[in-house]
Amino acid sequence: MRPRKKKHLTERLERASAILYTEPPIFREALASRNARAVHLEIGCGKGSFAVQAAAANPDITFAALEREKNALVTALERAMSAELGNLMFILADAKRLAEYFEPCGVQRIYINFCDPWSSNKHADRRLTAPGFLALYKEILAAGGAVLFKTDSAELFEYSRRTLSAEGFRLSDEFAPWLTDYETKWLTLGRTIYKLTAYPPDA
Repeated sequence: MRPRKKKHLTERLERASAILYTEPPIFREALASRNARAVHLEIGCGKGSFAVQAAAANPDITFAALEREKNALVTALERAMSAELGNLMFILADAKRLAEYFEPCGVQRIYINFCDPWSSNKHADRRLTAPGFLALYKEILAAGGAVLFKTDSAELFEYSRRTLSAEGFRLSDEFAPWLTDYETKWLTLGRTIYKLTAYPPDA
């Protein structure tokens, strides 16, 4: 069941128009104008807790946070505006369109935090660690780049280890310290978090 549309959603999104992008050419132009030392991308940013923490802790890095659900994204946008962060940009789009928004080799880090596990095998190609998505990550990751992945699903974690390894990624346990709202709650309950960092074949 889809969540109920938030009140005044359209108006709230419009108020965040300075940091919200829906058209690839406009985003690319805005990103290029920043002359960023590094660009980090979170795919599926949800309500934005991770992106806001990471951007606040690294003011010299430009963070892009992608989300396809407006109801979640509006909360992330309002969090970012309250924090008055100048290095955080948001994209309203599906991850399948990553290559439209980012130049080849234009991203140093990709974060995937608690994405939908798509438990049914018939939906396996929708998992953000499916081979089709991994091909996109290889295209936009810069030399020495990496994918940092977290999940609470043991099944998705094992699937991801297999697909990443099959695509030539080198796996390690290095990880970033910032937490999502979901992760904070999960850790409070004593649940297991599975995480890895994956370097593409040429890293």
